[in-house]
Amino acid sequence: MARDQRRLLVLGLMGQYPMAGVGWQALQYLKGLDRLGFEVWYVEDSGAPPYDPAKLTLSKNFMPKHPFDNGELAVRDEKLAPVPRTEDDMRRHLADYYACISALDHELGRILSAVQAAKSADKTVVIFTSDQGLAVGGRHGLMGKQNLYEHFKSPLVLAGPGVPKGRSDALVYLFDLFPTLCSLADAEVPKGAEGKSLVPVMTGKEVKTREHLFAAYKDVQRMVRDSQWKLVWYPKVGRFQLFDLGDDPDEVKDLSGDKAHAKKLDEMKALLIRKALATLAALGLMSGVALAQATKVTIAIGGAACLCYLPT
Repeated sequence: MARDQRRLLVLGLMGQYPMAGVGWQALQYLKGLDRLGFEVWYVEDSGAPPYDPAKLTLSKNFMPKHPFDNGELAVRDEKLAPVPRTEDDMRRHLADYYACISALDHELGRILSAVQAAKSADKTVVIFTSDQGLAVGGRHGLMGKQNLYEHFKSPLVLAGPGVPKGRSDALVYLFDLFPTLCSLADAEVPKGAEGKSLVPVMTGKEVKTREHLFAAYKDVQRMVRDSQWKLVWYPKVGRFQLFDLGDDPDEVKDLSGDKAHAKKLDEMKALLIRKALATLAALGLMSGVALAQATKVTIAIGGAACLCYLPT
């Protein structure tokens, strides 16, 4: 498809607005009524079906409380329910969460139907993603997204021309979307783009985009993982968690204290250091940083030490 025939439609369904209202706004955009500008209209909700909490099943990693202080146990989302969490409370929260999902699904259906009606489906790429996920339901004793467990990951679904049906376990970041959109729109990817196009993976030409993922939350959590193993470090309390995601996708078996996995623990610690330093270098924070605008942090893991400067 020629470049001038493609359209890029970005629709944001933001949590602070009623989903039905934002869905209505998106529909008006598709109808071409946005040119004069208009405000978000609040309309009757979509009537999402209620869910019976008693019939819901909690996750395998449900816990009454987190097993240790992860550095962020008293923030926002974690205050939505008493600690220790009870199964009844968590089922009620899940019921509300599922109702929100149903409402969102309803609004997305309206928008996609409008795209079909406008005969634009063959030139529209749909991307479904979000902010970080939540631990709703008491996963690991938590409620929010202030953690680095697998349930904090964002969803990522793409559909449209040039996107074959399928699924991938490739390790990706959300900033991979920018070069991916450039590729789908036949546009040149800027040299400064940090992400990698997902098109080779989507089309089956490649099976992965990278070997590892690195993530950080404030100054209290660091994580590195590959396709099987994952290490989480809590520097404020000197705690590690090691998970075999192939055998334990729910992250309930911490192997960091298992002597049989001591070698793997050391390997993952060394990898964490390399990825942390590579990230700092990519951000230009390894040299020439004004001390007045930085916090000096010593990373000491498994006998290896390095001096880093992190933004305050």
